[in-house]
Amino acid sequence: MNPVTSGIVVNGDNVIAYGLAVEHTLGHMAVWNGNHGLTIFYQSELPYDVDYHYANSKYAGYFVADHVTSHRGYGIGVYSFFRDNSVDVESGIRAPNHPGVQFTNSFAKFLSGHGSIKHVINGQGSSTYNSHNINFVCNYGGNGLMSLQNLQDMHPYEPVLQNLHPNMPQRISDISMPRLQQMSQFTSEIQPTFYILL
Repeated sequence: MNPVTSGIVVNGDNVIAYGLAVEHTLGHMAVWNGNHGLTIFYQSELPYDVDYHYANSKYAGYFVADHVTSHRGYGIGVYSFFRDNSVDVESGIRAPNHPGVQFTNSFAKFLSGHGSIKHVINGQGSSTYNSHNINFVCNYGGNGLMSLQNLQDMHPYEPVLQNLHPNMPQRISDISMPRLQQMSQFTSEIQPTFYILL
């Protein structure tokens, strides 16, 4: 067994993740410290064998740091199966209350076991527990629902994003060298972007 605190910690700006999954870490599952981040589909399952200390530490399945002013999440899901102890996590998703921080179609789901996830995101959404096993927050923050095309049009690397389709996953090894160079180039006006394509 190799316990870790978080499955992914994003410190850079302009990071895009398509199809990200993190499970069973002993702290926040995913930690987002960079601005202008975007996650499209995220799945996490909280750890099985923690106790009330986990809830008291206010850990979440998806955590955006308080200093972040711009972040978007689409289809963010946090699952619980507290097998050994009754643990009541405050929120599956924690993020700053800032107009630039927005989540669409987020949910929390109780799979089995004990305890609950009290809220989906920042005190919004009802508790999920054994007789009420799923709850959604369809829109949290800013500008409401946006299509994937509108989202891509807003991003500084829109020309590169035009050719990336979430329904056609690509491994980095399958992307040609000129394409990788195009993805890694940036000008003084555009911050570098890192893509997580799973």
